[in-house]
Amino acid sequence: TDEAGAEMDTARIRSEAEAIDEKIGRFTQVRKKCSRIEDAVDDIRDELDDIEDEVDDRLDGVKSELATAD
Repeated sequence: TDEAGAEMDTARIRSEAEAIDEKIGRFTQVRKKCSRIEDAVDDIRDELDDIEDEVDDRLDGVKSELATAD
């Protein structure tokens, strides 16, 4: 009886270890997705900053033209 109990415990431990390994794999995949999202957010912010700078430069040019027209 003790041997059968030991086998069942070993089987359960193996099963739990496999389930844990699967969950860690899922966790890793989700973490990679989060990293890709963060990278995309950084790229978007950089692009928005560039657009803002370009618009500001053009507005400054328009202001200069208007100031010289006075």
